[in-house]
Parts: sequence; structure tokens; C-alpha cells
Amino acid sequence: MDPGTLPPPVDLSDLIDDLGQQEGVISGLIEQYNVDCPRYVENLRQAITAQDGARIEKTAHSLKSLLGIFQALPAYQLAEHLEQKGRDADFTGINALFNQFCTELERVREHLARF
Repeated sequence: MDPGTLPPPVDLSDLIDDLGQQEGVISGLIEQYNVDCPRYVENLRQAITAQDGARIEKTAHSLKSLLGIFQALPAYQLAEHLEQKGRDADFTGINALFNQFCTELERVREHLARF
């Protein structure tokens, strides 16, 4: 898919509506995301390497929660898929899925950096 036709990586409209003009709060959430996300991704990478389904499921679930704050739907859906693979202990294609997820997380990071 052409990057120009990809859906936006995040939708901050509801968050902005909920928090109004409290840009400091939104900036704080973005800063926390930038701290937490790399930790979770590294934990997920280790869980995939170890083929630890329970840890994959738990970490992907945590990432879903983090991504949900920013309505990062494409990344959220990939995290959901990783979570299901962990739950099912299905490691077929999980490395490719993880790489796709990391690419999408980079899109999210770049988009949030513009806020």
C-alpha cells in the first residue's frame, strides 16, 4: 500500500474534545507514551523470541491500552492480532507481524511528535 493512502496512525480528536484546551495534559500523555512504548516493545520482542505466549498476550494487551488513548487504530489492530497469537500460542508469522507492528508504531511516534 502506498504510504500516501494509509489511514492516519492516530486520531486525537476525541482526546482533544475530552480535554479541551489542556494541551499540557495531552503533551504529558504523549511523553508517557514515549517512555512506556519502547519498554513494552522490547518486552514483546523478548517474549516473541522466547515463544512465551502468555507474555506476548499480556504485553500486547498493555500496548493496546496505550494505543487506545490516542485512537491509534491501525497499531491497535496489530497489537490485538499479536495478543490473540499469544493467547493461542500461535507463533506462525509472528515475526513478520511484529515487524509490521513496529513500522506502524513508528508512524504513531512521528505523528505524535507533531502535536
